[in-house]
Amino acid sequence: MAQSGFKYRFHVLKTLLSRPPRPQAGFWTVATTLALFAGSGLYWSQWRGSGSWMPASRRAVFENGEAWRLFTTLFAHADLGHLLANSLMYVILGYLLNGYFGNAVYPWLAWSLAIPMTALALLTYPPGTELIGASGLVHLMGGLWLILYFQLSRDLRLTQRILRAMGVMLALFFPTSFEPNVSYRVHFIGLGVGLLSGALYFALNQRRLRAFEETELEYEPDPAGVAEMERRREGEAPDASGWRGFEDWDDVHELDGVEGLTEISDDWDEDDRDDGDEDDDDPPGHKKPRRLGPGRGHA
Repeated sequence: MAQSGFKYRFHVLKTLLSRPPRPQAGFWTVATTLALFAGSGLYWSQWRGSGSWMPASRRAVFENGEAWRLFTTLFAHADLGHLLANSLMYVILGYLLNGYFGNAVYPWLAWSLAIPMTALALLTYPPGTELIGASGLVHLMGGLWLILYFQLSRDLRLTQRILRAMGVMLALFFPTSFEPNVSYRVHFIGLGVGLLSGALYFALNQRRLRAFEETELEYEPDPAGVAEMERRREGEAPDASGWRGFEDWDDVHELDGVEGLTEISDDWDEDDRDDGDEDDDDPPGHKKPRRLGPGRGHA
């Protein structure tokens, strides 16, 4: 293959996450957080026996057919401390998910996934065990955010993305102590559902989500091309008809203003040389060098 004289790669400068969250994120975050507080107040008030019909258990949902509990149990909390502990991360994650991905991800996708996630968790417990609280939902939202953050933050090095994602996961979602009345199983199930659904959402929307990226072309001399230039200078390659690299080192350093870069096909030969006449009629199968614009990015 004739050498092009340089190696190049596209570097991501900005992504969707480089922008500020959309203004509507604050409204949806506040509205759904107030709904959590209102639901907990209803549970505490025991209005019309709410303390008995809001929690969910395997027996009530699967044996008695009381499917509404999969939703109402998300609002019920044991006390104010339990509610506040869930609300802090709920507010942060809700703001980020809605701010960058819109209502489709939060609240609609996150809350819709919370219902089957709760059902799955109940199947792992004895029939009479009751589950209350939004902690499973919070961990689900955390899984959604972590996988989308990892996939989109390509302006960072891969090792940085991995370390940041793992650091957040360990710091926020893995307990340092265990309490007997906390359902850690629901936390891990919620996190797993969030990670899987986040990966699926990204796979289905990858092109749209990465369309926000801004890239630049980085280039550097190709060692093989440099060696060819040196041989040419020393007279070791007097017939340089196949060479399509740079004439001199200055050509390498003056690439900043280049308008197009040429990549030569593997089967390019002397008969395929472009004579510069754009009006000529090339025979079928004629292969010309492919133009690569420095401003184009590859997803």
